[in-house]
Amino acid sequence: SLYELPPGPYNFRLASKKRGKSGEMTMQPFAVEIRPCTRYALVADHSDPQPNRSWQATIRAEEPIKSCMKKFGGRSPMRDGAAVAGP
Repeated sequence: SLYELPPGPYNFRLASKKRGKSGEMTMQPFAVEIRPCTRYALVADHSDPQPNRSWQATIRAEEPIKSCMKKFGGRSPMRDGAAVAGP
């Protein structure tokens, strides 16, 4: 899913599509500092399970949004802290 968020710190609870041992959907906390005009690709890393955590959220890639950078020069295009959520 795509979401447009104003820059700043965020704490998310993310779920992996890969189910746990009992078939449950597992959730993990994830903290990130969102930068203006930047697109992030998040993934669930299942390669190194920890005793109390079967996966960990990781930023796989981040890239500048060129049209945003050109239009806003890297400043936030959001006004009044409004966020627009995608499907």
